[in-house]
Amino acid sequence: MDKLKLPHELKIAGGNLADRWERFLERFRWYLAAVGEDGSEDKKKVAILLTVAGAEAQEVFRTFTYEPAKAAVGNEPAVPAGSSSSRVVMYTTKVIAMGRIIPFI
Repeated sequence: MDKLKLPHELKIAGGNLADRWERFLERFRWYLAAVGEDGSEDKKKVAILLTVAGAEAQEVFRTFTYEPAKAAVGNEPAVPAGSSSSRVVMYTTKVIAMGRIIPFI
């Protein structure tokens, strides 16, 4: 397993980001299963996700606002503090779908 390649980093700029995000998630989930981490605690899964996603995606994640569990204001999605990895993924998917991600170029 130590020779298993990481999935390719998530590229933020150019093209259809929503499609690239979905394909990245699929490869990431396969990777978690292959290395035996698919049952890991959420904090670890989020750390692995950010590590595998790469520097561009990490910069985008740093812009996210994590709020106490409450309804989103207007059209802004909200991620509760201490969210599970699945909520982080759902939030990211929603932000991408809303076109809120601005690439750092």
